Amino acid sequence: MSEVWNKHSRYLMRYQVEVDMRRTLEWQIQRIGFLFRTASVFLHGCVLILFFL
Repeated sequence: MSEVWNKHSRYLMRYQVEVDMRRTLEWQIQRIGFLFRTASVFLHGCVLILFFL
């Protein structure tokens, strides 16, 4: 009985780690995308300001 439980709990642990890694990866991708959007908006603003000066 404990043998089966150990195998099952190990599988659950590995699954939890994979889910955490995937969640972290998605969060990193979202943060990088947000930074890129902010940077592009900032650059466009600078170009417009320089263009109008």
